[in-house]
Formats: sequence, structure tokens, C-alpha cells
Amino acid sequence: MIYWVQLLFFLSLYLFLYYQIKDRFFRKWSGLVLLMGGLVLILWLPYMMLFFSTPIISIGTFLMGVGLFVTQNKYRRLRSGLPLHPLRRMGTTNLADGFPCDSDMQELLNLLHEEIGLPKHRVISLDMAINLDLGCSRGEARYLIKALRQDFGIDFSEYRSCRYFPLSIFDGLLGSKGGVGEPLTIAMLYQAIKARRWETWTLEGL
Repeated sequence: MIYWVQLLFFLSLYLFLYYQIKDRFFRKWSGLVLLMGGLVLILWLPYMMLFFSTPIISIGTFLMGVGLFVTQNKYRRLRSGLPLHPLRRMGTTNLADGFPCDSDMQELLNLLHEEIGLPKHRVISLDMAINLDLGCSRGEARYLIKALRQDFGIDFSEYRSCRYFPLSIFDGLLGSKGGVGEPLTIAMLYQAIKARRWETWTLEGL
């Protein structure tokens, strides 16, 4: 009976934290603290068993930490209920001549501003590459592609991240963004939105 009460308590606590902690930074570090705390309790499990009949406290704490840490980006795109800001509120109004300003482009620029950050004092043009000119990392691109797939229903089955963000064997150790790949331009992303499909050779030939 005590086991089920403890299990229900930890499950309820985890669900509460899962839906209440929406800040990415706080969610990440809360998960790490609980994870490390759970590991310490597991190491002390033989001593804890002298006071508690089940190991649910140590295991439950560890699993809560893992759950929060793994889902640290769940609310990455949450914005306190505010609608998407128009182009004039982005912090950059320097758009090149002839730059398209339809709803698709506005949404794309909003996503770029949210996931990567658009420069305030540079002219934004269609041939600007997000990986070479805007410093977009492999991880940031992954969230951008995920957002584009979610918002526009784009088929990214032909998209290969390593083509634009190649990795070397030392990147994981040195924290590098990877080598220099093919340019991934705003025009390519915009045309993929229009076509609702990523066609590598067609887009790279723009």
C-alpha cells in the first residue's frame, strides 16, 4: 500500500513539474538537479533501505530529472500568449529591394528571428545563408526545420542536415559548429514553403 502511495505521489509531482516549468533554462537545470540527486540517492540505496521499505524515492527522483532534462525544449517556442510580431517590430527593418513581404515570408522571418536571431544592422536578402552569414548552428537549424515542418507541413524527407552543417570527429569534444557546408539560404527556405516540399537540387539551383 505504501509503495503505491509513493508511486502516485511521484507521478503527480512529475506531472505538476512537467506542465508548470516552461522556462527552458529552469527546466534544464531542475532536471539536472533532480537527476544528480536521484543518482546520489541510488548510490546510498543500501543505507536508505534501512529507513524506507522501497527504493521509489531515489528512483523516482532520478526519473523525474531525466524526464525534465530530456524535454527541456518542449516549450521552446512558447511566447506568453502574444501573437507573432510583424516585420516592423522585429528589431530589423533592413530588407533588400524586391524582398517578398507576403504572409509566408513574414512567418519565415519570424521563425528565423526566434530560432537564430536576425541582425539589426545588416540588409536581409534572399541569398543570405543562415549557416554561413547568420551563424546558425546545427542544433538551431534542427529546431528551425522542425518548426517549418510543423507550421507549414513541409515534406523534408530529402533534407540532409550534414550537407549544410557537416560534422567532424572533433566537433562533439570541442563544441564546434562543424565544418563549412553548402549555403542554406533564405530563398531556399522560402521556396520550400511555397512548394511545401524540400527538393535539394531544385532549391540549390536557385
